[in-house]
Amino acid sequence: MRSRAHVGLILCGLAALAQAQPDANQERAVAEVLKAGGSVKRAAKLPGKPIIGVELTACTISESGLEQLRFLTDLQTLDL
Repeated sequence: MRSRAHVGLILCGLAALAQAQPDANQERAVAEVLKAGGSVKRAAKLPGKPIIGVELTACTISESGLEQLRFLTDLQTLDL
């Protein structure tokens, strides 16, 4: 019984750690946007400060760069 409690605590700790660290795929998507000369908007008041907007007007971004945007799961606006 005691080991189950320890496992539960460890799992809770790992879940919290995973939420606290930015998703590597999202960071790659941001890097592609910035490399192309675009900008991103984050929701500063939400936990994890998710990316909610991407602006790519007057930018040249590769097809693979655009494919990276699929990892921005909280995206609300995309200006091309």
